[in-house]
Amino acid sequence: MKKPTNLRTKTRTAVTAIARSARTSYTHLFINPHRYLTKHSSYYRRWFNFRFHKHVHIAVGSLATLAIVLSIVGGLVHNVLALSTWVQTDWSGGVGSSTSNQYSSASNVTTSTANQVVLNGGTNEFSSGIVNSASDVNNWLGIDPTTIPGLVLFVKADTGVYSDAGVTSATNGGTVEEWKDLSGSSGNNFIQNNVSNRPTYITNGINGHPEIHVAASSSQNLLSQINLQNSPFTIMYVGREDGPTRGRMLSALYNNWLLGWWSGAMNQAYFNGWVSASGSPAADSNAYEYTGTSNNISTSDVYNDGTLLYSNNGGLNGPDGLGLSGWD
Repeated sequence: MKKPTNLRTKTRTAVTAIARSARTSYTHLFINPHRYLTKHSSYYRRWFNFRFHKHVHIAVGSLATLAIVLSIVGGLVHNVLALSTWVQTDWSGGVGSSTSNQYSSASNVTTSTANQVVLNGGTNEFSSGIVNSASDVNNWLGIDPTTIPGLVLFVKADTGVYSDAGVTSATNGGTVEEWKDLSGSSGNNFIQNNVSNRPTYITNGINGHPEIHVAASSSQNLLSQINLQNSPFTIMYVGREDGPTRGRMLSALYNNWLLGWWSGAMNQAYFNGWVSASGSPAADSNAYEYTGTSNNISTSDVYNDGTLLYSNNGGLNGPDGLGLSGWD
């Protein structure tokens, strides 16, 4: 019966076979070509007898090996890097000889922060058929009211609305005591100290945005002590009337001034004198953006959603105090 071969014997046999294979390969690849070239090539014999030919072989072989290693490593690195998302970090190029995937840098386009292009409203430019001028950018981005020179009153319903004197933010369905003036240092806040006359805060109002809701039946209102009676002015606001009483929504406290609605009609403006036609058209329940402006000398203008309705000198004064009301 044949004895089983142990692991040591198997290993020795395998090593012997590998060594024999290596000698055979070496003989065919190197020894036999060397013998042949030595016998038939005088150039090869002279090169082989050159004193430093082995050093040259070693140097060339080392360089070839290094090139192969770098190629393999480079391929591995390339594959690894390709697994991550590429992020643009250098925006300083502008438009060069090739305009592919580049931008045109104008004086008010800031590119100092990595991965970011900042457009400063008012003087930006795009090389585009859609947005290609400063006015187009302003129409697209809008204008921050706090950048307007001479701003003395700015309120918006998504911030600065309080259920008390400027400490606790109003919540949906809760009452509003103060609507903070965000113009800067003017402090022309809208306030209602009387609890029974405070309007309601609605978080999902006009076009899904927050709004202040004043009810005529409860004589609700917010009041500001701002005085524009004897100065040029521009006043803009967005509102709608949806109840049975279609009276003044934005009006003065201490002189005869109103903008928007009056006595069941919309598109109304009385700046201590009629700027609009009185009493028409009839009010509906849609939201509108009204703008009234006057140079306080010769001309007053009234706009509805940016469309000029009236321009004349029928009334020139601004409001002395402002009230937001659903009644009067």
